[in-house]
Order: sequence, then structure tokens, then C-alpha cells
Amino acid sequence: MESLGGSIGDALIEKDLVKDVGDLFALIEDQLAGVDMGEASTGGTRTLGQKNAAKIMDEVEKAKSQPLNRVIISLSVRLTRRTFGRRLASQFETVEALQAFSP
Repeated sequence: MESLGGSIGDALIEKDLVKDVGDLFALIEDQLAGVDMGEASTGGTRTLGQKNAAKIMDEVEKAKSQPLNRVIISLSVRLTRRTFGRRLASQFETVEALQAFSP
């Protein structure tokens, strides 16, 4: 997700809003907007803000609509590249079916 940089990810973890990548999909915009991003140059507290929160939520929504083969590839499973991701996606069709698989 382009709008989600390392400092934002660190802040989300520090505030206990995110424990793993899946938690990003359960966040709401107001939670993000109020995330403390540290001290501002003026001495006050910086927050992520509504505009940045909206950008991140747009990216989250885009990620939710990705085809299954892209989701499989994004998991960074060793030796799982584009072709194998496509094969798995065509075989299982849903994440739930893939999770339920037992050889």
C-alpha cells in the first residue's frame, strides 16, 4: 500500500491498532486520523490527519479488491511467484478454500 510508510506502520503498531497485516483491513478512517505521529516542530503533537487517513483507506479498499493470485503473491511465501500464484488461485478460487486445504 503506497500511502502506508514505515513510520505510519510503526505508529500503528505502537498504538496497538495493528498486530499483523490483516489488522489493516479492520481499521476505520477515524482511528487512523487520530494516530499520534510524534512531536511537531512547533512542540505540539502531530497526528496522521483526516486527509492522510483517507488516502490510506483508499489503498486498503484497493487491496481488498485484488484478485486471489495477487493476494497469494503478496504473502511472500517462498518460491511462490506469479505463475504458481495463478495456479493456486485457479485451483482454490477463494482464500478460505486455500486455508482449508490439507494434503
